[in-house]
Amino acid sequence: MSGRTTSAPSLTVVNRGSRDGSLNGKVAFVTGAARGQGRAHAVRLASEGADVIAVDLCDQIDSVPYPMANPDDLAATVKLVEDTGGRIVAHEADVRDRASLTEACRPASASSAASTSSLPMPGPHRWAQATKAGET
Repeated sequence: MSGRTTSAPSLTVVNRGSRDGSLNGKVAFVTGAARGQGRAHAVRLASEGADVIAVDLCDQIDSVPYPMANPDDLAATVKLVEDTGGRIVAHEADVRDRASLTEACRPASASSAASTSSLPMPGPHRWAQATKAGET
């Protein structure tokens, strides 16, 4: 492999100098993006050419006994994605709150990181349809 290498805790990103991967022109919506699997997915998808919308709560939930991600962790994910040459819009959002996720997608649709035609949720009506199935 050639290119620049950037290290983060338990993650190495190799920038091969090109993002001509199989995901060019696609947008990936990644939850839990500040650390762990979410971060790894965001970086990998970006390295394959996808633009990334990254969300994470970045706050502690009382019932979770270990420290959760924080805003610095999400900023580190942004840097790792950018180190691949990828584009990312990151937002602190709660996946349990539909309005929070809708808001997370709004800046991406107006940015150069994504066009409205390639967003995974094309509009509020589609978001309602997609989430209605999960409501009880």
